[in-house]
Amino acid sequence: MIFISHATPEDNEFARWLALRLAKEGYPVWCDLTKLLGGEDFWKDIEFAIRKGSTKFVYVLSRHSNEKEGTLQELSVAKQVAKTKQDFIIPVKVDDLPYSDTNIQLQRLNCVDFTFNWMTGLGKLLEKLQTDGVPKDERFNPSSVADWWRDQMAQQAGVRSAKESYASNWFKITDLPDEIYLHSLENEPECTDKELPLGIPNYRYKGGVFCFQHQKHFAKRAEEQGLSVTASQGINLNDFRFSGYARLKIQKPEARNILTYLLRRAFEAHCLSRGLVEYTLSGESRCFWYADGFTEGNKIDFTHLDGRKTYRRMVGYKTLQPRDGVPRQRTWHFAIQPKVIRYPELSFAIKSHVVFSEDGKLYESKARQHSARRGQCKLWHNDTWLDRMLAAMSFLSDPSSRLFITIPCGIEAEFTVQTTPLLFESPVSYEPADPSDLAEQPDDPASETGDDDEEETELDEEVAP
Repeated sequence: MIFISHATPEDNEFARWLALRLAKEGYPVWCDLTKLLGGEDFWKDIEFAIRKGSTKFVYVLSRHSNEKEGTLQELSVAKQVAKTKQDFIIPVKVDDLPYSDTNIQLQRLNCVDFTFNWMTGLGKLLEKLQTDGVPKDERFNPSSVADWWRDQMAQQAGVRSAKESYASNWFKITDLPDEIYLHSLENEPECTDKELPLGIPNYRYKGGVFCFQHQKHFAKRAEEQGLSVTASQGINLNDFRFSGYARLKIQKPEARNILTYLLRRAFEAHCLSRGLVEYTLSGESRCFWYADGFTEGNKIDFTHLDGRKTYRRMVGYKTLQPRDGVPRQRTWHFAIQPKVIRYPELSFAIKSHVVFSEDGKLYESKARQHSARRGQCKLWHNDTWLDRMLAAMSFLSDPSSRLFITIPCGIEAEFTVQTTPLLFESPVSYEPADPSDLAEQPDDPASETGDDDEEETELDEEVAP
């Protein structure tokens, strides 16, 4: 069997998840948290299980397992077995333990990295098991995992017959302009950009541009850029959105893409107009972050979904203690990225980001940005992200009404975005797991690696009243 060694209770959540995933793939697994998963014998003698019953020894490497007596004793036994079994020990790294601090018994072994994303790490581990020809067992399958879960977890994390509301990150778009315009240009410049530098959201299309600007205003703006308008046509926006434009053979998908682009660019321009700073993400998408000192105390007041008046800081600091002993101060900045979605309502999906700077300059390295985010945000739970997202939308809203954001998209053209996210109601709820038994999983996958090689000490992390 595959023996999973882990620190208890600190790494319980990951060890249970890994055991169930391996069992689902057909691999026989021995883990103290999932005993009798496939009807297998449960060995009370751990040393016997490692020596006689295991084909692989998977060691969950963390700051906790790296210093706990129990896991280190299991590792010592596994090292003896490894003398006669090739690649017997497979370390799987689950937190920010520096490789330089790894127990000497593991330092020469190849480690499977789960720190960025558990599923990515699982894929690499499964590839290793397949390459090494680890046998499967028909007792271990999706059905046995489901049966075990129902039997063992129903009491701890069962479904409750109680309604529960959930907030999304979708903010409904309302009050769109009645028309979208296509302006043909006589002397359109040659370039590969999707839009022309006209100071308003626009989308280039076959010798002209789509925008929300009426001809009487657009012509003057075009002339200022040395362009001449030869023709203009207004198109009913609802017809364009749901049916396309048959006259120009524009099908509905293309029409929706044009509209999506114009709405997103208008939102991004509004962010810039309110003083947010642009940052280019991977794939050339953009997010917009709050600079240090954008408000007094870097705070935004907002009304929570439950009616509470509260605030969140959007910029904070952390003291870094490098190995050279000279402390530095790193600044984190909350950021938002708008993305238009069309279902179930035409809305902006607001994705949250955090970017980092030192001495007023952003980290240039994407890898360093990601490494800093993993360290800074690993204890930011859903309520933290939700609060800052609500605060960000409140900051962009109209001073007269915090319920809407009015976004200009041309002279005498605008649309609105609600600052209350779409809410969804579930007919049932659930009993959460014991918080003391939860291990933190990184928020999102990453393809880049990086490490500040620093020990970090919190300097300033606010608690909203």
